[in-house]
Amino acid sequence: MPAWIAEAGFEVVTSDISNGGQNLMLPCAYDPSSSEIDAELASLVGQALWMDIWGDFVDDVPGEPRWWWEDEEVMQECFERQTVFECGSIFAFKS
Repeated sequence: MPAWIAEAGFEVVTSDISNGGQNLMLPCAYDPSSSEIDAELASLVGQALWMDIWGDFVDDVPGEPRWWWEDEEVMQECFERQTVFECGSIFAFKS
């Protein structure tokens, strides 16, 4: 639990299914030669989320891919290592 949550007087609810906690994992890359529409869609959703959160910090450098998923080597590594976007929630309350 991050120290600042406790310092602010909050208690964290254990993040598991029984307490309503949720984690979402979306693949960073998919096999374009397959017909797995769900994997492709999940990857696109993850990219959109990433762009929404971090996009303002990415510089547009001429001659370079703007987004990491536009780099074929990066995508190949993500596919080989089964890299995922992981999104989670922290549920906290103040007594």
